[in-house]
Amino acid sequence: MLSKKFLLLLVLNLLSIAALHVNAAGSQAFCIHTLSDGRTIDLNRATKSSADYFLYDKDTNYYFYMNICKDALKSCDGQSYGGVAYTKDPGAESEFCATYMSGSTSEQNYQISLINSQKPELGVVLVVRGGEKVLTRTQQMKITMNCAKSVGDLKFVQENFVDSNIVFEFSLDTPAACIVTDDNNLGGLGYLGLALLLIIIIMILYFAIGYIVNCLALNKEGGWSYTQLPQFKYWKLLFQLAWEGCLFIKEGIQSLIFKFILRRAIYDQI
Repeated sequence: MLSKKFLLLLVLNLLSIAALHVNAAGSQAFCIHTLSDGRTIDLNRATKSSADYFLYDKDTNYYFYMNICKDALKSCDGQSYGGVAYTKDPGAESEFCATYMSGSTSEQNYQISLINSQKPELGVVLVVRGGEKVLTRTQQMKITMNCAKSVGDLKFVQENFVDSNIVFEFSLDTPAACIVTDDNNLGGLGYLGLALLLIIIIMILYFAIGYIVNCLALNKEGGWSYTQLPQFKYWKLLFQLAWEGCLFIKEGIQSLIFKFILRRAIYDQI
């Protein structure tokens, strides 16, 4: 017997599938770099939703926390920034915020440029301005994002002084720095994968809505049993025929094995 818990799980499943495509709709426009030929590099794909990019640098004794196209989850003095640096006193157990390397994630603070204007396939350089002001210099974060097939570890390059800025330089290998292709626009599914996903979603909705209508709206006999699924007899017969087809193929393969392999082995022994 199916219960209301089953329906709840089914609805949550549908919501989780839909959530896979929500990120594209809620992406930051200023994180998309458009090339001269109209193609794009979308850094929204590098955003971490439930964690920060993290690394520890022994020379500076800094614990770096940052995110791309989103503020870091690790705050500094209760405020959210694109990247922060924590430190720890000798012998201390807990770390504390030493500084914020950039301001909040916004169009005003973000600047994206190509690593090499002649070779856009190499990746981009992301500069996030608006960090903490130290005397006459303002801190900013610079991340060289190299186009790669997989995401690598975040690496600290150096702390540099450029004009009136203190620049914390990092490097990161990531597919998000690559030029967007049609498959990437579809979330990596491709047209065939997207078609299959839509068919699966339609089938789930068909069974879920039909089941609810049969149980509640039409008040059919049988309560909440699986027999209330829409066109139950038809689908039952279809699966029976499919199963019989599988058994037929299995028997055919077994027959061929016996006929051409085992018989030959017996003949060779004789």
